Amino acid sequence: MSNPSTIAALILAGGTADDEFCKASGVSIRALAPFRTSTMLEHVVKALSDRSIVPLIEQIVVMGDVPETSGYTVISDTGTFTGNLSTGLSELLSFDLALVSTADIPFMTADTVLSFLNEALVLMEEQDTAMIWPVVPVNLCYEQFPGIKRTAIKLREGALTGGNIGLVRPRLLLNCLPAIARAFDARKSPIKLAGILGPAVIARLILSQVAAPSLLDTTFLEKSVSRLIGGRARSIVCRLPELATDIDRASDYIAVTRAL
Repeated sequence: MSNPSTIAALILAGGTADDEFCKASGVSIRALAPFRTSTMLEHVVKALSDRSIVPLIEQIVVMGDVPETSGYTVISDTGTFTGNLSTGLSELLSFDLALVSTADIPFMTADTVLSFLNEALVLMEEQDTAMIWPVVPVNLCYEQFPGIKRTAIKLREGALTGGNIGLVRPRLLLNCLPAIARAFDARKSPIKLAGILGPAVIARLILSQVAAPSLLDTTFLEKSVSRLIGGRARSIVCRLPELATDIDRASDYIAVTRAL
């Protein structure tokens, strides 16, 4: 497969802020939290809509109860992560590929998007690949964005944390939604995630975290995730903490705004 002429982007901006985040940010919808001179959502939209740097992205859909502008199409929040992902991907079935992002990674830039896409599009030449996501050395996140907590696991490649963006095939991913929903619900707990992936992953995870990180690597996890979703999943280890530093806790938001 040659690189597509265009792809779509889906921004997941659903959900409301908890009381603590609402108090810290002054808004009830987390995607609309003020950040620098605009909102977190607007920073993500800017990164994905800069066609001088990322010319492949032709259409942007935002799932959430947010204001609509000429830069993207808004679809109302369905109330669940799975519902938003399903509805959003269904809207983009005319595209072979879609870049899915959360709305709470305001450090993301067009340059970091392009860097990820350049690698991901090469891997997408394998037709059975359903999704590709970046994983980042967690120390880079802490160095560049101190005060923001990240969930990470120790692997042969180092202590890595997952990105909040991914390149997917909408048609293939729609068939995987039940498994993806389970993984999303467990995303903050490596043990819960391992439990979903199976006993072998639990055993390797425990041993790797307490004694021997070399027992677990990205290739093993990719194969486990692929079995779970019924489609090929790939990861890219990259030095792009902007793609893996989300602001989803009040403590994160306070730390960031104090530093600005």
